[in-house]
Parts: sequence; structure tokens; C-alpha cells
Amino acid sequence: GYLSCELPNNRIYKFLGHLTLAETSTKVPLDYRQLLLRGHTLRNTQWAIGIAVYTGNDTKLMKNSTASHIKQSRLENKANKNIRFMFIIQFSVCAFASIAVQILRSQRSYWFLDKIIDNDVAESLTLSFFTWLLLLNTLVPISLYVSIELVKVVQAMFIS
Repeated sequence: GYLSCELPNNRIYKFLGHLTLAETSTKVPLDYRQLLLRGHTLRNTQWAIGIAVYTGNDTKLMKNSTASHIKQSRLENKANKNIRFMFIIQFSVCAFASIAVQILRSQRSYWFLDKIIDNDVAESLTLSFFTWLLLLNTLVPISLYVSIELVKVVQAMFIS
């Protein structure tokens, strides 16, 4: 015989299908009471006949599971938002400053920069951008994360 059932879904308490027997070609209706989900154990039974309906990622429990979310405190969330904002400001200032340097270099001639300045604008802009990025790297407080983690460790020691 053969089994005909619905497509894999996340509804645990709903199952529709039927088993067609080969000898008599009668259809036996099936519902969720005849379905053992992944991880279940069958006990106090002499024997059982079974068929695998859904396997792998198509099981009802896998379809019903959700991705776990990262647990963070409000302080960490606020710090992440502020640091993202500081990165945006830093990149904006670096872009503005490197463009301003290119404009100033094109307007005036500096005798002490003649050997350094290229005619290649893209290379000079990129070099100027990364120079400003190095100069302004103290805008982003990376040590803030270290401080937050140390405070968590000390609080955990006080709790235990």
C-alpha cells in the first residue's frame, strides 16, 4: 500500500492523511492521534508498525522551532547603538575631511608636499581617508565593552 498525507507544516496537533492498503485498496483515515512526533517514545506496547512520514528539517517540531535570540542587557543594547552611531559619525568626518584635503591641495601649491602628492585623485583620496580614520580612531570606545564585561564579572562574584 501507500501513504498519502499533507505537506510538511508546523501545526503539531493537525495531521491529515490516509493509508491505502494494497490487498483491499481500502483507505484508512489518519489524524494526529496516529502520529508520533520526533523525539517521542512509545511505551507499554508489545509491537508496533510504523512508517517515517516527515524526516530531517521537514519534521513538525523542526518546522515549529524558531531561531534563538541573543540575550543582551539594555546597557549593551544602548552601547551597541551608540557605537554604531559613532562609527557613522567617524566615517562621515573622515570622508568630509579627505574631500576637504583634496580641495585644498588642488587650490594651493605646497612646496613641502610636492614629493608626496600624486596626480592620482582616487589613490590620494583613499590614503587621506585612512589617514583621518587612524587619527580619529579614539572616537569609538572599544574599551567600553571590556569595562562592561569586567563589571558583569564583579557583579557575578558578588551574587555568588
